[in-house]
Amino acid sequence: MLLGDKSPRVMPDAYCYESVMYAWARSSVEDGPERCLAVLNELKELGESDDAKMLPTVRAYNFVLEAFVRRGRVQEAEAFLRVELLNGHGRVRPTEKSFGIVMNAWSKSDTSAGPSKCIRLIQDMHHTPNVFPDVVSYNILIDSFARRGLASQAERAMKLMTEKRIQPDEQVFDTVINAWAQSEHPDAPDRCLKILNEMKRSKAYRPGDVSYHTTIHALLKAERILEAEALLDEMIENDIIPNKIIVGAVMDAWSKSDDNDAPANCLRLLNLAIDTYERTGASDIKPNVVMYSTLLDSYARRGRALEAETVLSSMMRQANQSQDDYHQDNVSPTAISFNTVLTAWARSDDTRAPDRCLRLFAMMKRLQVQPTFVTFEVLREVFDKYHRKGEIEHLLAKNPPLND
Repeated sequence: MLLGDKSPRVMPDAYCYESVMYAWARSSVEDGPERCLAVLNELKELGESDDAKMLPTVRAYNFVLEAFVRRGRVQEAEAFLRVELLNGHGRVRPTEKSFGIVMNAWSKSDTSAGPSKCIRLIQDMHHTPNVFPDVVSYNILIDSFARRGLASQAERAMKLMTEKRIQPDEQVFDTVINAWAQSEHPDAPDRCLKILNEMKRSKAYRPGDVSYHTTIHALLKAERILEAEALLDEMIENDIIPNKIIVGAVMDAWSKSDDNDAPANCLRLLNLAIDTYERTGASDIKPNVVMYSTLLDSYARRGRALEAETVLSSMMRQANQSQDDYHQDNVSPTAISFNTVLTAWARSDDTRAPDRCLRLFAMMKRLQVQPTFVTFEVLREVFDKYHRKGEIEHLLAKNPPLND
């Protein structure tokens, strides 16, 4: 005995049995469902033959459902729900959570039948006493459509909610926006904007960062960069702070566009991130080396090498300052940063390119930034262009590159 022979005999109650079931359900053992069923059956026997207080509650049945779905055994979970809770004659009836456990598993499964399985379970909920489909139930259904790129069906399910006087929440709207954003439908960006605007008009909720971020991704996917950038500005005006990933995505879209003003747009967005961080202290928008590298790339793609070098020099100056004194994350230039500036010189028609590239290479060595194969490929291109190939071959022999 844990407390010695003199300790009083303590009998476990139903809650103890259910706690053991919870442990088996959340464990990593393959036969967790069978273990849960064994404990459930023991508890049922105790309750029926000894003490009614020992009868299992719906909590115990839900643990069995969880045990099945956590191991990808969704069909068995649904069968258990139907036999033990829906079609059985026991005193325990399912709750919204019971249905939700199985619906969520179908939604996240690989089968194309997931949405139809969720629809059937919602219909069963309507015919189950004291069980009512709620916003969680419909969000799972909508998610089942979204995961399979069925955006129209996801939006129809949201409209069905309102028809049944179930108020969608922000998560429901975000799920539908994501369904459109992930689809290949040509109208996807406009459908995302339509739902976003619907959220803006609502008095019950307002769009959050996820709503905006997903819509911006949809616009960028369609190369509608100006509209995406306008949404970024709108977010900040409404005190919704975008993160560095979405700001970087818009910068990257500008960099890869055919617009000659792309570097200016990238620089504006970088400064916007800096200003927003300094004003709010929100770490999510704190500029990082990726954003600076994107700005470098915007110059390099257009052969504007001197401007790219200026940005690189700024990165190096900032890297030498204490992070406590500066508003950036670590923005120390990497091999990619240097390679991007080298590429800018390669794409320029400036006769100074070979010497500026040698200067950059020496800077890499001084900062202990290991050159890569890309470094030497770009150097070869530059020196070959100006008929100085022998110099770079000598340099390569003395400095073996690092694999990319």
